[in-house]
Amino acid sequence: MAKFGQMWLQMGTLNGRRILSPASIRTALRNHNEGHPATEWFGRWIGTDWGLGWDLKGRKNNDQGFLRSPSSYSHGGFGGALMIVDPEYDLVVSGYFCEKEETSMYDDFGPASNILYSALD
Repeated sequence: MAKFGQMWLQMGTLNGRRILSPASIRTALRNHNEGHPATEWFGRWIGTDWGLGWDLKGRKNNDQGFLRSPSSYSHGGFGGALMIVDPEYDLVVSGYFCEKEETSMYDDFGPASNILYSALD
């Protein structure tokens, strides 16, 4: 999962090989919900900044850690896998939380993300 995130961080290239075009990356990371009202999902206020398959930090206050840069984006999966890609910090974070409920991993990942970001220079 970290290599997949690294490919996104490098605008579609991994180990010198082009996997996705930069145009595809830009399209997937553009906010496709511009102008829509913020929503709630499983008790979590998630805002509207969403790309194609990516949760964009954008204007969200505390979405998987409030220390993330506004240009960061993430994707989580059922069972506790979550990845953050943060171009401002040249960072890919993969987290794996064994959770029974899909939403409970976010309770753990936000504080863990903040601890990681607080250690960055």
